[in-house]
Amino acid sequence: MLAANLPFPFVNQYEFSYQLKDSGGGKTALQFALTQSGVSDSFFMKVPIYAYVNGNPRRLGFITVKGPTTSQNEVLLPFRPEKVTADENLSILCTMKQ
Repeated sequence: MLAANLPFPFVNQYEFSYQLKDSGGGKTALQFALTQSGVSDSFFMKVPIYAYVNGNPRRLGFITVKGPTTSQNEVLLPFRPEKVTADENLSILCTMKQ
């Protein structure tokens, strides 16, 4: 049985959103935001991001977040994905809102 005053277990909570915008020449701008909450200020995680191409998920890379924060960025892709997801393979013990 876990003691009630222990800081664990906690459940990481993530919220991932994105927008795709045509950038001309067959390129697409991916704007995204990933919010991490339910964690301590020193907790960090690399969250994998995937793009669906021809119905298959392909890992684009990772978004590194530390503490309860939101990471926002924009990247230029040489293709237009069907959709973009975070933690597609459920590799992180967390709750994910997409």
